[in-house]
Amino acid sequence: MGLFIQRSIIFLCFFSLLYADETLSSAHILYLAQSDKIEEAVKAYRSKAKEEGHDYTLLQNIGYILLARGIENHNLEIQKLTMIGAGMAASSRCLDLLEKGVHSMDISIQMMAIQFLSRLNDDRIDPILIKAMSSYSLPIRFEAAYILASRNHSAAAGQIEALMYRLPSMFKPFFPPLFAMIPTYQAKAVFYDLLSDPNIDVRLEAIHSVGNFSRDDLLPILRKKLSSAPHAEKEATLKVLGKLHDYTCLEQIKKLCISPIENVQLAANAALLSLGQGEVLDKIIALALKKNLFALSLLGDVAGGENLLAKFQEDLDPDVSLNATISLLLRKDPRCYNNLLKIFRVKEGDAAIISKYSPGRSLQSWHYVFSPLQQKDPIDPLVTIRVKEYLLRHTLDLPEETFLSIARTLFYERNNPLIPTLIDLLENVRSAKAIELLKEGSNILGSPLIRNYCNVALFRLGEQEGSKKNMLRWIQQIGTSHIIRISPPTPSQNHSDTSPYDLSSDETTKLLIDTFAALTDEGEDINAFLEAFMSIHPFNRYVFAGYLMKRAE
Repeated sequence: MGLFIQRSIIFLCFFSLLYADETLSSAHILYLAQSDKIEEAVKAYRSKAKEEGHDYTLLQNIGYILLARGIENHNLEIQKLTMIGAGMAASSRCLDLLEKGVHSMDISIQMMAIQFLSRLNDDRIDPILIKAMSSYSLPIRFEAAYILASRNHSAAAGQIEALMYRLPSMFKPFFPPLFAMIPTYQAKAVFYDLLSDPNIDVRLEAIHSVGNFSRDDLLPILRKKLSSAPHAEKEATLKVLGKLHDYTCLEQIKKLCISPIENVQLAANAALLSLGQGEVLDKIIALALKKNLFALSLLGDVAGGENLLAKFQEDLDPDVSLNATISLLLRKDPRCYNNLLKIFRVKEGDAAIISKYSPGRSLQSWHYVFSPLQQKDPIDPLVTIRVKEYLLRHTLDLPEETFLSIARTLFYERNNPLIPTLIDLLENVRSAKAIELLKEGSNILGSPLIRNYCNVALFRLGEQEGSKKNMLRWIQQIGTSHIIRISPPTPSQNHSDTSPYDLSSDETTKLLIDTFAALTDEGEDINAFLEAFMSIHPFNRYVFAGYLMKRAE
């Protein structure tokens, strides 16, 4: 027996020696990462990869170790960047890190963690969300409620109902959309009560939620509101009936077209248009001729008013001109070109562009607010930038020559806030002329932001000659001088699900994120990513550790 043990030990020692180099090398690299010597770890990995090829499991482990150390760091900024990295990894392996984020004392970290958790298809997040419903922070509880409702969790209705009754009545208007998302008997019973709540704001939210979540089963109770409800509720109900193409109330809707309340008239005519009753267009045009801003805005949804809109573009009232131009853009009419460029040129500090709604919130119009930062309630410039981005996306529906002319003008006027959105649009066009404009933009002097955004787009389009080299050069140029800036995350109910998660309003941060995302998607060659990873500020590596994990999958 002793001889067997002795021979076994000799065999194991021989086996260990045979594989010693690889084992020690991988272990040493992970030890370096665990010891906060990430640069040495990546350098050692690259040397190992030159001889043996890439080890994607090892890369994932390096990325995870960096994130795990980041979440335990006492620096709040590092914790935030780590949370972004854990979310960008889009991996259930980071679930424990995201869960730690949910228990953070910082609300913005909690919000990021919950939103990233919601993107994982893993049942283990449900207990975390249930626990978040007891958070000391009300925004966190609402975010958890929203995600539970969107996942149709079996406990969602009960949890949300309990939260609603624990809060003051002023918060009740936030709840109808949550119950409208849940297709259960319990949620439907609560929703019926909300439709008849004493607070009109609650009732209006409930009515619009029927349309926003296509709850046709709730239409019977809405139809009753056409005859007896206050004007604001009638207006909201008309919009929902038109949106869900409910023809059963056609005669009642026609009667409301002669309502003494102008907004109800407009809402009824808009509903009839949605139901195929085109003859009512003249009534909307008649109100538009009186410079009714809601009517001008409605003409953006239907054909037939383009000539009137083109005329009102030149009106001396800036709000009339603004609404006419935007509606003409929505009609895909290139006559909006000149005025649209004027809108894009407006400095956010000089004038804000905001939307206003009718009492029933079914009609929308656009307005300028001059000297927005000097108002009693200052308007964030980001509000106007978001409106301009919305308009810019619609320019893609104009003739290609018109769109490209707008794009070229924005390039040469250095309209930096709109450049990220513009580059995305040009990249999606993928035509020869769009690619030519991107190449032109990559050589514009005096605007490194535009040049580098164009390089990233060209790289993603496969026009790689020189683009990758330019991207890496830019990363080396900014080096350790730029730290990613993170905007406070917004609740999920306040932004479109189709929109990408917005890390920051800072253009350099967006460009850095886009550049690494492009390098992450580049085939099998991860060397460019690792080279860039070594060049950036150590804080930023916590974000891109998540990209490293994703790339190494």
